[in-house]
Amino acid sequence: MDVILKFVYVMILFLSLFLVVTNVKSFHCHMDYDCYDQITCIIGDVTCLEGSCDCPQDV
Repeated sequence: MDVILKFVYVMILFLSLFLVVTNVKSFHCHMDYDCYDQITCIIGDVTCLEGSCDCPQDV
């Protein structure tokens, strides 16, 4: 019984962290031009990927 409660507790914590972390810097766009006013990338240009603005990953 104790193991089940710990498992449920860990799952609730994991899911809440996952929901907080997703889409923190998401701006909706249709083309790359829509993103230039929304965010600034340190490395590379802003791109519109699947409807949201994104910067290239830092290496």
